[in-house]
Amino acid sequence: SSSSGVTLDSLRKLKVAELKAELEARGRSTAGLKADLVERLARVVASGEDAAADRSPAAEPAGDSPAVQRTMFNSRPASSSSASDAIVVDGDTNFSGMEVVFLGTSSGSPSFTRNVSSYALRLTDEIWLFDCGEATQHQLMRSKLRYTKITRIFITHMHGDHIFGLPGLICALSGARAELRRVHGKDPTPLYITGPPGICDYVRAAITCSRTVLGLPLIVTELVAPGNGARGQGAGRDADVERGHARQMHYAADGRVKMFLGERWPDNGDACVPTPAFFDHRGWEDIARGRATPPRWTVHREAPSARNDRNGNEGGIVVRAAPLRHPVPCFGYVVDEPDQPGRMDVERATALGLPPGPLYKKLKNGEPVTTADGVTIRPEDVLGPTRPGRRLCLLGDTCDSVAIAELARGADVLVHESTFAAFKRDEALYKGHSTSAMAGAFARLIRARNLLLTHFSNRYGASGVASGAVRGLDDVANDVDDDVDDDMALPETPPEDMSALAKEESTAVDGLVREAAHAKGDDRVVAASDFFAFNVQRREGMDEIDLAKGCRDALFSGPSVAPVAEEYHVARRRMERGGIGFVGGGDFGDRPDRSSSFERERAHDGGAGHGPGPGSGPGGGRGRGSA
Repeated sequence: SSSSGVTLDSLRKLKVAELKAELEARGRSTAGLKADLVERLARVVASGEDAAADRSPAAEPAGDSPAVQRTMFNSRPASSSSASDAIVVDGDTNFSGMEVVFLGTSSGSPSFTRNVSSYALRLTDEIWLFDCGEATQHQLMRSKLRYTKITRIFITHMHGDHIFGLPGLICALSGARAELRRVHGKDPTPLYITGPPGICDYVRAAITCSRTVLGLPLIVTELVAPGNGARGQGAGRDADVERGHARQMHYAADGRVKMFLGERWPDNGDACVPTPAFFDHRGWEDIARGRATPPRWTVHREAPSARNDRNGNEGGIVVRAAPLRHPVPCFGYVVDEPDQPGRMDVERATALGLPPGPLYKKLKNGEPVTTADGVTIRPEDVLGPTRPGRRLCLLGDTCDSVAIAELARGADVLVHESTFAAFKRDEALYKGHSTSAMAGAFARLIRARNLLLTHFSNRYGASGVASGAVRGLDDVANDVDDDVDDDMALPETPPEDMSALAKEESTAVDGLVREAAHAKGDDRVVAASDFFAFNVQRREGMDEIDLAKGCRDALFSGPSVAPVAEEYHVARRRMERGGIGFVGGGDFGDRPDRSSSFERERAHDGGAGHGPGPGSGPGGGRGRGSA
């Protein structure tokens, strides 16, 4: 078709997957060989159909392949919406070591244009997943991410739309890494899962009841607040080492010693108050006014390493957690990257007698070097200004995020839920969710550079189209609420016109973006859609937002908080004696094998762990304040 600029030869150069994607976008069948797909797509293009338009399956012309049933997997995802072009341009730059990719942006239940909650943080050599709603595996397959690169999964809370995809993904990763070992003889990389009280029981039940044979080490950590004055390892040298290490040990929970379950205690356990209950207004008010200190956890700290480009001289990325206000225990995570050395002025270094070579690395590490001519070159002679490390604040469901505000100040990216429009503030507070304006206000409080909205109610998506509920915020505000919880209502039938759906949903979401931008005070706001990717740029110089992060030197130079897992022979010996490992509840003295030489040795090793032994549990027990 010369009018559209698309020729038959150009279509033949497309891959089969690309051809199918184009046909799916137009509601056409994807059955047949490549020649069939090319011919079918050529007819569509020649007919003048708009590339971005969707068609009803019933509109397939006679004689073509049978129409396919409309599902969320052959529907076009919702489009992202932004308050300005600038933030979109910045987020669409070349990959620079940190990229947030959304896999699901709906709340409660999926729609035809959005899946339930999940998003990934793509790093240089691995992927970290935040929440894992149902069908996340499908979303990963549809995305450009390689799911085999997932090494860590952070769960914000135990509501089903955030965890129901987890068991299947564990099995998929287990199988992939077992195959890698079989073919290449490589030991499988462990999978680390961190989450709220209950995550250990959930994972253990899923793996055990399904008789899954794990092909990788699975290390699951619950974030709990003991409330007994014992701090978590990493709180300082004066932490109770024996008690802290032993109680935070990760114990094997399966006969093959592949699954390890344990706890992580707050860094400030002796100074913090238990997380207030959802309806404890006074408790949350005390935190907001600084009269009480909430618990905070360091859940991951990378050591300095030459194998990636995100580590500084003192250490690598650090992940911390703090509680959010929601009807069930819920967390937000803050990811900090250390400052990076300035860029090397190669011309200046060469002029001083130091051509490119291995000595450049020493200069970037802050060490002076001496040339072959005896000239000493200091880092400040050839390096530009220090480049600020990035900070990401990634939140779960919340109606009040004040407990994480101190950790999140100066965030380059804030991912915040926006379940409701501003006029539904009362409903949002009652259900433990946020409005778009509440998200914008929190972004302004912590001086976030970019605000990415997610977790949209189905009333702004496909489920509302049949009844005309999606007409923009002004019209929706005049609707009389019914007794149906829109967030949990699945669409019973496909929308008749996907193009009309996209336009109506875009109108409603645009309104959410405007409300958030008004509350934030600037236009750096985006409403994410499924598969929307935002590259977090590495900045070349400090600005006021970077200064809001404060001094972070101690954050990166702290001790390791890597889980200490029970050794195989010790686990087998414990199981033979009738030990039952991680069970929840109870005090330190309840552990039947607490006097074993192994535990005494590991307790004094200096290794940092965060797991329990038999008799410590998720959010309950004596003297324990659940987070």
